[in-house]
Amino acid sequence: MGDRELELSGKVERGAAPGGVKMVRKKSNSWTDRKRARFVEVLGLTANVTEATRASGMSRDAAYKLRQRDAEFRSEWELALFRGVELLADRVLDYAVNGTVVKVRHGGKVVDEEQRFDARFALSLLRFHRETALRARAAQGQYPLDDDAIEREIKGKFKLIEARLKGLPEPGCEDADG
Repeated sequence: MGDRELELSGKVERGAAPGGVKMVRKKSNSWTDRKRARFVEVLGLTANVTEATRASGMSRDAAYKLRQRDAEFRSEWELALFRGVELLADRVLDYAVNGTVVKVRHGGKVVDEEQRFDARFALSLLRFHRETALRARAAQGQYPLDDDAIEREIKGKFKLIEARLKGLPEPGCEDADG
Protein backbone atom coordinates (compact mmCIF):
# COMPACT_ATOMS: atom_id res chain seq x y z
CA MET A 1 0.00 0.00 0.00
CA GLY A 2 1.41 3.40 -0.93
CA ASP A 3 1.40 6.62 1.01
CA ARG A 4 -1.96 7.41 2.58
CA GLU A 5 -3.24 10.79 3.51
CA LEU A 6 -4.96 11.72 6.76
CA GLU A 7 -6.56 15.09 7.28
CA LEU A 8 -6.63 16.28 10.88
CA SER A 9 -7.42 19.88 11.84
CA GLY A 10 -7.26 21.00 8.25
CA LYS A 11 -3.69 19.82 7.53
CA VAL A 12 -2.68 17.03 5.17
CA GLU A 13 0.76 15.39 5.37
CA ARG A 14 2.31 12.36 3.69
CA GLY A 15 4.95 9.88 4.65
CA ALA A 16 7.14 9.19 7.69
CA ALA A 17 5.13 6.85 9.97
CA PRO A 18 4.87 3.08 9.32
CA GLY A 19 2.14 2.47 6.78
CA GLY A 20 2.81 5.84 5.20
CA VAL A 21 0.50 7.86 7.48
CA LYS A 22 1.64 10.85 9.50
CA MET A 23 -0.82 12.46 11.89
CA VAL A 24 -0.47 16.19 12.37
CA ARG A 25 -2.16 18.08 15.18
CA LYS A 26 -3.19 21.68 14.94
CA LYS A 27 -0.92 23.89 17.02
CA SER A 28 -2.44 24.43 20.46
CA ASN A 29 -0.48 27.58 21.14
CA SER A 30 -2.64 29.82 18.98
CA TRP A 31 -5.46 32.01 20.21
CA THR A 32 -8.88 30.85 19.10
CA ASP A 33 -12.08 32.85 19.58
CA ARG A 34 -13.05 30.40 22.30
CA LYS A 35 -9.74 30.82 24.15
CA ARG A 36 -9.95 34.60 23.91
CA ALA A 37 -13.51 34.58 25.23
CA ARG A 38 -12.57 32.28 28.11
CA PHE A 39 -9.55 34.43 29.00
CA VAL A 40 -11.66 37.61 29.06
CA GLU A 41 -14.43 35.91 31.05
CA VAL A 42 -12.10 34.62 33.77
CA LEU A 43 -10.14 37.88 33.91
CA GLY A 44 -13.43 39.69 34.47
CA LEU A 45 -14.29 37.38 37.36
CA THR A 46 -10.89 37.22 39.05
CA ALA A 47 -8.77 40.21 37.96
CA ASN A 48 -6.00 37.61 37.76
CA VAL A 49 -4.08 37.20 34.49
CA THR A 50 -2.45 33.94 35.61
CA GLU A 51 -5.83 32.41 36.41
CA ALA A 52 -7.27 33.65 33.11
CA THR A 53 -4.40 32.19 31.06
CA ARG A 54 -4.64 28.89 32.92
CA ALA A 55 -8.37 28.70 32.20
CA SER A 56 -7.85 29.52 28.52
CA GLY A 57 -4.98 27.06 28.10
CA MET A 58 -2.54 29.77 27.07
CA SER A 59 0.63 31.16 28.62
CA ARG A 60 0.95 34.54 30.30
CA ASP A 61 3.59 35.45 27.73
CA ALA A 62 1.23 34.64 24.86
CA ALA A 63 -1.52 36.72 26.46
CA TYR A 64 0.71 39.75 26.89
CA LYS A 65 2.00 39.42 23.33
CA LEU A 66 -1.54 39.26 21.96
CA ARG A 67 -2.52 42.27 24.05
CA GLN A 68 0.42 44.20 22.62
CA ARG A 69 -0.43 43.47 18.97
CA ASP A 70 -4.26 43.34 19.02
CA ALA A 71 -6.09 46.56 19.94
CA GLU A 72 -9.48 44.82 20.21
CA PHE A 73 -8.11 42.21 22.62
CA ARG A 74 -6.35 44.96 24.60
CA SER A 75 -9.66 46.81 24.94
CA GLU A 76 -11.49 43.62 26.03
CA TRP A 77 -8.66 42.91 28.52
CA GLU A 78 -8.87 46.38 30.07
CA LEU A 79 -12.64 46.24 30.42
CA ALA A 80 -12.51 42.74 31.92
CA LEU A 81 -9.76 43.74 34.32
CA PHE A 82 -11.78 46.78 35.40
CA ARG A 83 -14.79 44.53 36.09
CA GLY A 84 -12.62 42.02 37.92
CA VAL A 85 -11.11 44.69 40.15
CA GLU A 86 -14.60 46.00 40.94
CA LEU A 87 -15.74 42.51 41.95
CA LEU A 88 -12.60 42.00 44.02
CA ALA A 89 -13.09 45.34 45.76
CA ASP A 90 -16.69 44.38 46.55
CA ARG A 91 -15.58 41.05 48.03
CA VAL A 92 -12.83 42.65 50.10
CA LEU A 93 -15.15 45.37 51.35
CA ASP A 94 -17.79 42.78 52.22
CA TYR A 95 -15.21 40.85 54.22
CA ALA A 96 -13.99 44.00 55.98
CA VAL A 97 -17.50 45.14 56.90
CA ASN A 98 -19.30 41.82 57.49
CA GLY A 99 -16.43 39.64 58.66
CA THR A 100 -16.58 35.92 58.21
CA VAL A 101 -18.43 33.05 59.83
CA VAL A 102 -16.21 30.79 61.93
CA LYS A 103 -17.27 27.41 63.25
CA VAL A 104 -16.86 27.04 67.01
CA ARG A 105 -15.65 23.58 67.98
CA HIS A 106 -15.73 21.83 71.32
CA GLY A 107 -14.52 18.29 71.84
CA GLY A 108 -13.89 17.93 68.10
CA LYS A 109 -17.47 18.79 67.19
CA VAL A 110 -18.97 21.96 65.73
CA VAL A 111 -21.16 23.43 68.47
CA ASP A 112 -21.83 26.92 67.13
CA GLU A 113 -20.94 29.54 64.56
CA GLU A 114 -19.89 33.10 65.20
CA GLN A 115 -19.25 36.16 63.10
CA ARG A 116 -15.67 37.41 63.35
CA PHE A 117 -14.29 40.72 62.21
CA ASP A 118 -10.75 41.77 61.50
CA ALA A 119 -10.68 45.40 62.62
CA ARG A 120 -7.03 45.86 61.58
CA PHE A 121 -7.85 44.73 58.06
CA ALA A 122 -10.87 47.04 57.92
CA LEU A 123 -8.76 49.98 59.11
CA SER A 124 -6.02 49.34 56.58
CA LEU A 125 -8.63 49.11 53.83
CA LEU A 126 -10.17 52.40 54.96
CA ARG A 127 -6.78 54.11 54.95
CA PHE A 128 -6.01 52.74 51.52
CA HIS A 129 -9.27 53.84 49.90
CA ARG A 130 -10.11 56.91 51.97
CA GLU A 131 -8.40 59.50 49.78
CA THR A 132 -9.78 58.06 46.54
CA ALA A 133 -13.32 57.95 47.90
CA LEU A 134 -13.13 61.44 49.35
CA ARG A 135 -11.78 62.89 46.10
CA ALA A 136 -14.63 61.26 44.18
CA ARG A 137 -17.17 62.67 46.61
CA ALA A 138 -15.58 66.11 46.49
CA ALA A 139 -15.69 65.99 42.68
CA GLN A 140 -19.43 65.27 42.92
CA GLY A 141 -19.87 68.16 45.37
CA GLN A 142 -20.95 65.88 48.22
CA TYR A 143 -18.56 67.46 50.71
CA PRO A 144 -15.18 69.15 50.68
CA LEU A 145 -11.94 67.22 50.87
CA ASP A 146 -10.38 68.34 54.14
CA ASP A 147 -8.98 66.82 57.32
CA ASP A 148 -12.24 67.29 59.25
CA ALA A 149 -14.23 65.46 56.57
CA ILE A 150 -11.71 62.62 56.60
CA GLU A 151 -11.87 62.38 60.38
CA ARG A 152 -15.70 62.32 60.36
CA GLU A 153 -15.67 59.61 57.70
CA ILE A 154 -13.26 57.41 59.67
CA LYS A 155 -15.11 57.92 62.98
CA GLY A 156 -18.38 56.97 61.29
CA LYS A 157 -16.80 53.76 59.96
CA PHE A 158 -15.39 52.96 63.41
CA LYS A 159 -18.86 53.35 64.96
CA LEU A 160 -20.31 51.04 62.33
CA ILE A 161 -17.62 48.39 62.93
CA GLU A 162 -17.97 48.71 66.72
CA ALA A 163 -21.74 48.28 66.55
CA ARG A 164 -21.38 45.18 64.39
CA LEU A 165 -18.73 43.70 66.67
CA LYS A 166 -21.02 44.18 69.68
CA GLY A 167 -24.12 42.99 67.82
CA LEU A 168 -25.82 46.36 68.31
CA PRO A 169 -28.06 48.16 65.81
CA GLU A 170 -26.00 50.10 63.33
CA PRO A 171 -25.70 53.85 63.94
CA GLY A 172 -28.36 55.75 62.04
CA CYS A 173 -30.71 52.74 61.81
CA GLU A 174 -34.04 52.95 63.59
CA ASP A 175 -34.95 50.07 65.88
CA ALA A 176 -38.23 48.34 64.90
CA ASP A 177 -39.61 49.00 68.42
CA GLY A 178 -38.51 52.62 68.58
